[in-house]
Amino acid sequence: MMGNVKTMLISGGGVAAIGAGLMASWSYIQRFLHYAIGIVIGTSVLKDDAGSAAMSYTFTRAIKSPLGMRVFGGYECYVHPKRWSEAVAYEGLSSDPVLIKYGGQYALVSLTGSKGTTADVGDYSKSMNLVTIRYLRWFFDIEQFTIDSIEFYNTEKRQRNGDPNSKKKPHTRFKIIRFSGKGQVHTEDEKSSRSEAPTGISTRDDSWVQQMIMAGAFKLLKWQREDLQLKPEEGQSPFTGYPFPDEVGEAIQELQCWLANEKWFRSKSIPWRRGWLLYGQAGTGKSTLTRALGMTFDLPVYTYDLSSMTNNDLVRSWDQMMGNTPCIALIEDVDAVFNKREYVGSTMQGVPHLTFDCLLNCISGIKQADGIFLIVTTNFVDKMDEALGIPQSDGKSSRPGRIDKAIHLGPMKEPQRLLLAKHILSDYPHFVDETVKFGEGETAAQFQSRCAQIALSKFWTDEKFRNKTIEVMHFDNSHHVRLPGEPMNYVTPSDKEFNPAIISSGVGLDDLE
Repeated sequence: MMGNVKTMLISGGGVAAIGAGLMASWSYIQRFLHYAIGIVIGTSVLKDDAGSAAMSYTFTRAIKSPLGMRVFGGYECYVHPKRWSEAVAYEGLSSDPVLIKYGGQYALVSLTGSKGTTADVGDYSKSMNLVTIRYLRWFFDIEQFTIDSIEFYNTEKRQRNGDPNSKKKPHTRFKIIRFSGKGQVHTEDEKSSRSEAPTGISTRDDSWVQQMIMAGAFKLLKWQREDLQLKPEEGQSPFTGYPFPDEVGEAIQELQCWLANEKWFRSKSIPWRRGWLLYGQAGTGKSTLTRALGMTFDLPVYTYDLSSMTNNDLVRSWDQMMGNTPCIALIEDVDAVFNKREYVGSTMQGVPHLTFDCLLNCISGIKQADGIFLIVTTNFVDKMDEALGIPQSDGKSSRPGRIDKAIHLGPMKEPQRLLLAKHILSDYPHFVDETVKFGEGETAAQFQSRCAQIALSKFWTDEKFRNKTIEVMHFDNSHHVRLPGEPMNYVTPSDKEFNPAIISSGVGLDDLE
């Protein structure tokens, strides 16, 4: 009896000793197993833009599994087929591995946490572009995969002219991106006002989601990327609703020549950049011309809120823009920020404001600014400094290389008023001549308003339109959606004698006599 107990104690102690030995050496065993597996299975982490590139490339080569976790998201943006902003669904990479095929070999791609841990579901942010790739070592070329991913990412991101031999339709590059202070980036279709989150609460950056979608790193579920871009209406050009004088047309031809001849500029050691100054009174179409140029030549437009920026803000945002050339850099109403070289913009206590020297250095400093088409606008050209570029008596710029061409936009001339009136008043051609006559001296915005008021007032009382079915997509004031086939309820102004002479900018329809 005692012998059996003694034997049990001895054997139990031996097991405990073996267990203790295993525990003590477990870390070494793990290292050995990790080393042994590492001989066969390679593991690499791609970060920053390489991580975004891997996400983009993965969606083109993924072999979907019905068992794996998938991550979906949504963000609000402009949808051109619907002509409004709404939530758009997209799919992103998850922390569950996705099987891809590359170069005849297979690999597993997954999202990784910021410290190498498994990422939270849908944990996307600007600072967390970490992607882990596991593959059979000796067979999978991870370096070439990284190179090909980044090449694909750059092609999707820029899409300059597309491959003429490719059947794939190139994506639209035009987009308006607004840079403001404190590192904030806004796209045109974002809501104009967003409350600032309290300290410690993270906010979603929809503009970053937009950039990832446009680069192909996130996959849209319903729409195509080109559906999320502003476009002119069917059968119209970006200049249809805002005709400009002939000198603008000549400048546009120069711009087209500049865009098409990058190699020639470089072969002659001429910086491949251009700069325009658009000056004139408010409402003459300076911002409208910029948007039309972006749409016509399919260029992204980056606009800068200089009064909210520090030097660091401007430098960072300018460098970010340089990653998506060719593009348009728009600085609106520079006279509201600098009077000559003196800063006159808004200030915040304890926050340094932007300096004029920093602005000049970004535009044409030691860094190359190739691919940048700079547009500066002002209502008061006399407040601009010669170092930036102002029109001289001979019509040339005082500082070529920053501002190469100065274009004055004044009141709308008769040929352009006639074109615009014929377009807006196409249903009422008998009003065109009188409208053009009474619009003498008006800016483009004022004359467009004049034509629009005449067209609207006649449209609402015209019998040929009264019974025409018109698709209404938005809610009206009573929150009732008109169903197809339901009669349209018109707001009918008083049916009085009509005269285009009494229409002027700022006069409401109720004031028509």
